[in-house]
Amino acid sequence: MSSDEVKIADALTRAIDEARRSADSLADENRALRREVESLREQTKQSEKISDLYEERYLEVERQNGNLASLYIATYNLHSTLDFSELLRL
Repeated sequence: MSSDEVKIADALTRAIDEARRSADSLADENRALRREVESLREQTKQSEKISDLYEERYLEVERQNGNLASLYIATYNLHSTLDFSELLRL
């Protein structure tokens, strides 16, 4: 082999080694990113579950608030008159 061929072979060997290292590095990074994506998906699921619980609680509080408003109105009307016949009309 001539010295030029040896230089070319060495350069090719170095390029191949560098390409392998780069491919390995990219594969490692890909695996890490896939793990991170999976972790983020799990966090999103947990956040959605918590959000659903808060939504249910909010709706329950709204229902109770409506009931309390109705009770207040009924109580106010009861105490607004002393006339029994008018009370029955309410």
